[in-house]
Amino acid sequence: MATTTAQTESAFKELSGVAGKLTDVRGRLLSSFQALEKENAALKQRIQELESSTGDIPRLRAENKALAMELLRREKALAEREARVSEREALDRKLQNIRRAMRDLLSEQNGVYIPTGDIREEDLASSSDGAGVGSGSATVRPGQASVSRNSSRSSSPQTDVTIIHDDAPSVRSSASVSQGSTMASTLVDSNPPPQPAGLGSPFSETRTQRQARGGLNPQPRNITPPRAGTQAAAVKMNGSLLTPPRTLSPRHPSTAEGARNRISSLNLIELSPGSSEVGRSVDERTASRWRIHLAKPPRSASLVAGPLLFSVLADRLDLDDDTIFSLDSLGDQTSDTLRLQISGEYAFLHDPNILESPSGTYVVDWGRTKVNTKITNYIASATRPALHTFMYSSKKNGWFYLGMYKWSIASIRTVWDVLTPHAQRTLAARRTGTTFEELDRLIRSDELQQLTVELGSTVGSVTRAQNMIATLTRP
Repeated sequence: MATTTAQTESAFKELSGVAGKLTDVRGRLLSSFQALEKENAALKQRIQELESSTGDIPRLRAENKALAMELLRREKALAEREARVSEREALDRKLQNIRRAMRDLLSEQNGVYIPTGDIREEDLASSSDGAGVGSGSATVRPGQASVSRNSSRSSSPQTDVTIIHDDAPSVRSSASVSQGSTMASTLVDSNPPPQPAGLGSPFSETRTQRQARGGLNPQPRNITPPRAGTQAAAVKMNGSLLTPPRTLSPRHPSTAEGARNRISSLNLIELSPGSSEVGRSVDERTASRWRIHLAKPPRSASLVAGPLLFSVLADRLDLDDDTIFSLDSLGDQTSDTLRLQISGEYAFLHDPNILESPSGTYVVDWGRTKVNTKITNYIASATRPALHTFMYSSKKNGWFYLGMYKWSIASIRTVWDVLTPHAQRTLAARRTGTTFEELDRLIRSDELQQLTVELGSTVGSVTRAQNMIATLTRP
C-alpha cells in the first residue's frame, strides 16, 4: 500500500512538471503569435501604402513615352536641318566655283582682272573694253597678257604661259595655235597706268630691265605670235595657270579699272615644270621669271646629286644615331610648317617650297609667328657659316644634294598673291589638314606669316660642293 502511494505521488509530481512546461511553452507560443500578428499588421500597412503609391506608375510611363517621341522628333528635325545646311553649303561651293570660272573666263578672254568676290554688273561692263573672243586682234594693256582663242575650240584653249614682270621691256601675248589661222596682238601703250611701287628686294628690276624699260617705244607696235613647232609654240595647259593673281593691294577696289591698274604691275609666279602633273611652262628662259619648285631641286642648283637612298646618305655622311632618328621622323611631322633638321654642317629639308628668282634662291613657307620665330632662332643657332643642303622629294622618293649655301632669313614681300591659282591650290594640298580656302584666309588675315630663308653662295662653296658630290656618288 505504501508503495502504491509513493508511485502515485511520483506520477503526480511528474505530471505537475509537465503541466508547468506546457504552460511555459504556451506562453512563449502566445508571445510569438502576438509578434507575428504585429508584423503582419505592419506588412499589411506597408502593402496598402505601396498600393496607394502605384497610381503614379501609369502617369510616369505615359510621360516617358511622350519624352521618347519628342526626342525622336527633335532628332529627325536636327537631321533634316543638317541635311539642308550641307545642301546649302554644297550649293554655295558650286556658286563660288561658277563665279570663279566666270572671273577666269573674263580675265582670260578680255585681259581684264576681276577682283575676288561677287561678279557685279560694273565688272561685266568694265570688261567690255577688252578684246572679245574670236576677234581679229586683241588689245593688251601694259603688264597684261592677252589670250587669243580659236572660236571653234573656245572651251579648251591652247595657250602659252609667260611670266609678266613689273619692268619688262615688252609684253609677250599668249596665243592659240590652230591650223590655217593666225592672230596678231597689238600692244597699246599710249596712256599707260601709273606704276605702283615695286615688290621690293628681291622683287627689284635688273640693270638690263631698267635699260630696256628706258628705251620703250610709246607708239603702238605689232607683236607676231610664235609659230607652231618652236619652243614658244602653244601647248595644252591647265586653265588655272592663266588666271591673273590677286592683287597685293587692299582687297576692296573701288572700280574694275583700278583693279586692272594694280594687277598690271604684278608678277605671275607659276609652278616649275614637273612640280605637278599638269604644271608646264613653255618659255624655259630663267633670266626674267620667278618659279616655285615643289617636287624637285631648283635650276640655280648647278651641282646636284640624287635621288639618293637614305641608307646611302647616312653612310656617306657618317650620321650619328640621333640625326638618323630625327631625319627618319622628319617625314612624320605635320606639313603645315617648314620641316628642317640641322646637324653640324648639314641641313636637311623635307619637301620644301623653293622659290627661284633671277637674283636668288629662297625657301618659303607660311606659319604662325611663334613657329616662325622658333625656326628663325633654330637657323641662327647653326654653328657653321655655310651648310651642305639636302632636300627630300616625296615625288622622287629620294634625297637630293643641292649644294653648299649660306642660310639667312630674308625679308621680301609676300609671294602668295602673285602665285597662279594652280600653284596656290597645289601648295594648299601639300599642307596637313588645311583646305585652300582656309589657307588663303589665314594668309590674307595675317594669321599665317611668310617665312623666307635665302640660300646664298659663299666663297669656296663650289669646290666643297664638288667634293661632297664625289663623296656621295663614289662606288
